[in-house]
Amino acid sequence: AGNLDRPDYFSELNQKIAALKLNNVNIIGPVSTAEKVWLYQHTTALVFPSLFEGFGLPVLEAMQFGTPIFTSNMSSLPEIGGGHSVIWENLSPDYMTETLINNLALLRCDHSRVEQMKSYATSFSLEKHIQSHLDLYRQLANNSITEA
Repeated sequence: AGNLDRPDYFSELNQKIAALKLNNVNIIGPVSTAEKVWLYQHTTALVFPSLFEGFGLPVLEAMQFGTPIFTSNMSSLPEIGGGHSVIWENLSPDYMTETLINNLALLRCDHSRVEQMKSYATSFSLEKHIQSHLDLYRQLANNSITEA
């Protein structure tokens, strides 16, 4: 799911899907907010082996629905996972598969962990982000007035 702004890349992916005869992989392109919510609610897990991630918003979005998360150990993903996601130490397909198989059932059945993950995810909000920046700016302004 996502933008289809790299036609060569998606053509290559479609060729690999066809060559491997994968009938459980679909490239669906952009999704609306309502579709994204439905996908997070009905998926088995978010499998996110990103190598170059900015903030990691999909991780937090999926967590809000109690979706088990599997991510790479790259960029911000371990930090954003906050101990609530399974982190792949490498991206070897066999290792990733084994890790997913060994953890998925446990993650889905641990209701306490799911509730903790949801609570963690909802601790991030635009309002809190804005407020923390305003607090920092006020502190900096007060410090500069005091020092003057």
